[in-house]
Amino acid sequence: LLFVYLAAGVALVLLAGKRQSDWRARSVAPRLLVLVGVAWLVMIAVWPWAHENPVLHPVRAFLQAADFSETYPQLFEGRMVESNQLPWYYLPKYLLVTTPPLTLLLFFAGLVASVRRQRAAPRSTESQLWFLVQLWFLFPVIYVVVMRPNIYNGLRHFLFILPAMALLAGLGATWLLAAAPRLWTPKALPALLVLVLVLPAWPLAQLHPYQMTYFNFLAGGLQGASQSYDTDYWAASYREAALWVNAHKHPGPDGKTVVLLTANSYSRPCFGYYMDQDIELHTIWDEGDPVPERVDYFVAMTRLNTHHTFAQIPLVHRIGRRGVSFTEIHAW
Repeated sequence: LLFVYLAAGVALVLLAGKRQSDWRARSVAPRLLVLVGVAWLVMIAVWPWAHENPVLHPVRAFLQAADFSETYPQLFEGRMVESNQLPWYYLPKYLLVTTPPLTLLLFFAGLVASVRRQRAAPRSTESQLWFLVQLWFLFPVIYVVVMRPNIYNGLRHFLFILPAMALLAGLGATWLLAAAPRLWTPKALPALLVLVLVLPAWPLAQLHPYQMTYFNFLAGGLQGASQSYDTDYWAASYREAALWVNAHKHPGPDGKTVVLLTANSYSRPCFGYYMDQDIELHTIWDEGDPVPERVDYFVAMTRLNTHHTFAQIPLVHRIGRRGVSFTEIHAW
């Protein structure tokens, strides 16, 4: 998407009356190449699959993401929906319920403030820069609303638009501070603003290391959202489950502790990577998958209600945060 924003920036400069000769004189083209090169290196630096082919694989990933063929069931607004059948407001709704409330308020204020500045000086460099920030945020959201691509797992595929929200929220804070009543001392209102902005740090600290399960009051917090939206969708809590089983083994005659795990090929490593070598791991996912004759622990994430597969087996340990379970461990 960098190329979309880059083209928009070039078009803005041209529309502002810059001649092509000015571009050549200031050697803008080489600078743009350096910009794209650095951005590409940053993108692939922590992307192992891209290391195999740094040029082709990112392009293939982008094309596949734009027309993703596989569908997955998603918990949205309390019901299971296939990812290619989600409503048009799926992404806007997730932005509303997963953004800290004050940040959300300041973001909308920033949108208004940026438009006001653009109307006052439409050809200024500042107006052009705010247009690019607006485009950074709005283009992906509008694309999803209009084109309805196959997306899933909340904001996972759109984290790159959050810095644009933060920039606009910063502008919104600046605008509101400038317009604040004079009865506030110059330092009192900024201090209050900073205090309120850091309030979400406490629930995020409580959620650690599952900060992706944060929901604001519009969704009823994590407890309210747990019945309506996916929380630990990547089974990240399986690591904590593996460490608990490591500490509470029940070795059989062969010295092995047998664990039956609800997992597919993606979530099995979330547990298997952290378990001790003397644990024998079996997985089930679809109905009818074989179950070993002897099982010591049944481990299942609560997502998709997989923990109800053997609900009659005693529960011995829960993994979750703020009163919401992500994974349950049953002793056979």
